[in-house]
Amino acid sequence: MKIAKPLSASAPLRETSKSLPQLLINLLSITLVIFTPTASNVANAQTQESKTFLWKVDSPQNTLYLLGSVHFLKAENYPLPQSMEAAFDDAEGVVFEVNFNEAQDTAVQQLVLQKALPEEVNETLIGTLSAQTYNLAKQKAAELGLPIEPFHNFEPWFFTFSFLPLKLQQLGFEASYGVDQYFFRQAVVENKEIVALETLEYQISLFDALSAEEQEDLLLETLLELDTLETYYNNLITAWFNGDLAEFTALFLASFAGYPDLEEKLLTQRNRNWLPIIEFLLQQKKDYLVIVGAGHLVGEEGLIQLLENRGYLIEQVTKQ
Repeated sequence: MKIAKPLSASAPLRETSKSLPQLLINLLSITLVIFTPTASNVANAQTQESKTFLWKVDSPQNTLYLLGSVHFLKAENYPLPQSMEAAFDDAEGVVFEVNFNEAQDTAVQQLVLQKALPEEVNETLIGTLSAQTYNLAKQKAAELGLPIEPFHNFEPWFFTFSFLPLKLQQLGFEASYGVDQYFFRQAVVENKEIVALETLEYQISLFDALSAEEQEDLLLETLLELDTLETYYNNLITAWFNGDLAEFTALFLASFAGYPDLEEKLLTQRNRNWLPIIEFLLQQKKDYLVIVGAGHLVGEEGLIQLLENRGYLIEQVTKQ
């Protein structure tokens, strides 16, 4: 197995505004959550053209596929559409946002813990949160079986990112069934070339750079609106299952409404950083499958539009 080093990383996030919980999850490396469609959603999907969230880009040298990833799934959501499997089979190299093996590296795990430790005592969770936020966080965490006390001396973002996966697991969704992790394991088994666009350290730095006030805002709004998340993602993922680019774009970008700086630093700038890498891959003699969060493909500054602006012809792949 060949694993290439990350090819690009942009400057860490320095400023942002408080945000809705769905936006917070959209910004995580585990950004998009798949909720099983309701019966009405499934019926609606069957009446639409059979599309996927997979695009094909041809160059004189090779073929490159762009797959919008969702990062939490259930076992029953498999198998994936055969066209996605076919794109993986065709590709000699597979590109991910990060190398998932990093998460198993003890040194990286220690680095994350180090970043979660504040430089000042008053930046800890216990030193930062108001009594109202702390009590609500303690209550909600206890409902998930997570004691808050071990997080007292860490920054609030670390608690938030520990809390959210447990909530998703309560709903029955696992990161191990995510589209990107699924294909990463396959790439390792088949000894395909693996390229990482960023490091886990870089992704964590995006949130570690938030001020203490911003971290509390994100945590509090997440706690207050947990009950609305499933509805939001049901709609989002129905659009994903349908390959409905317009609907998915409207839903996803709505979570950034009012936060242009956040969208610029966490989506747009990263897409621009990745564009020359993707163009470099399009000049190679072998085919590649690029798997990134589905939100990175959409909008006027999404990878699809950026590539079209560069003159590439992009074709959305239908289900087989």
